[in-house]
Amino acid sequence: MQETLQKYLRAFEKLRIDRAHGIAPHKPILLLSILQTFQIGINNSQRIYISPELVALFKSNWSLLVISNHDCRFALPFYHLTSDKFWKLIPKPGFENILQLSASLRSFANLNAAVDFAVTDEDLLALMNDKKSNGILQQFLLDKYFPET
Repeated sequence: MQETLQKYLRAFEKLRIDRAHGIAPHKPILLLSILQTFQIGINNSQRIYISPELVALFKSNWSLLVISNHDCRFALPFYHLTSDKFWKLIPKPGFENILQLSASLRSFANLNAAVDFAVTDEDLLALMNDKKSNGILQQFLLDKYFPET
């Protein structure tokens, strides 16, 4: 499991993040929030749903950790994590083609209408379900992306 943990620590370190206006905190906040859903028992599945609990954790983490002028927008990282290879979106029936149009999924309403859930790699799922590995991943995200907090 140590080798797998190192793989995802590297992946989290190299997240494809918008840097046009400083490092965008959206993906790290979403990943931290997802890890917390596993930690507190809201989720233990490979399927990551757009749930009220996940959105609430995202907003709470945002208010606690983000000191930049970025907007708190849940839809952006949920969609754009697909560029990081360990995250895949599963569309709702009839919305298969809309996932190719990122501009269509910038709003929460459109994302929620088109996406059934996201799935993570099996290896990442195992780490999220392992208490120690989950804690290491959370601490890494905090140290890497929010060192001032």
